[in-house]
Amino acid sequence: MILDAGDTFFASAVLAPQNAEGDKKQAEGILQGYEKIGCDALNIGGFDLAAGKEYLLSLTEGSAIPFISANLTDTEDNLLFPAYTIVENNGFKVGVIGVSDLIPAHIIDVKKRPYVETANMLIAEIESQVDFVVLLANVQRKQIKGLAQNFPGADYIFISRDSQRSRPESKQPEGGPYMYSSGIQGKYLTVVEISL
Repeated sequence: MILDAGDTFFASAVLAPQNAEGDKKQAEGILQGYEKIGCDALNIGGFDLAAGKEYLLSLTEGSAIPFISANLTDTEDNLLFPAYTIVENNGFKVGVIGVSDLIPAHIIDVKKRPYVETANMLIAEIESQVDFVVLLANVQRKQIKGLAQNFPGADYIFISRDSQRSRPESKQPEGGPYMYSSGIQGKYLTVVEISL
């Protein structure tokens, strides 16, 4: 499975006016790359809204990639994307939920539901339908400490927007949820192999 926890298309919450068109072309190239290699779920992060809601919706429209966000809504509390997706892989069903805790200050037509409560409600809703629950969390660094304890029903949590990346020797809580970060700017991948 290939998953992305968010902040995929842009490197910051605001596009510099002199670079905006180039940044948008780069975002389109990233999406084309994902279309070629495949992506089982892509969570919308706060930075992905840097060019505005309408640009993001037009960028993702017609894509085969399942874009998800359980807590980002329009001003009338309608979700912008599906809250989760269920991926079937090697005979297993994996429920993938996406959340973000950031909306750039200049984006006034997007709101957010409380991400902890929203994700836990969805975990409870889908856990009986799947073999594993994965949470893609686009959260600020100060939110990461204690994040695993906030989602006891998740099996795995993948984080974006954290400059620290997980190392193979990092101690994980016994019984999970297991938490991983690939750092920022797409420089690293996190590879998790599960043996049953």
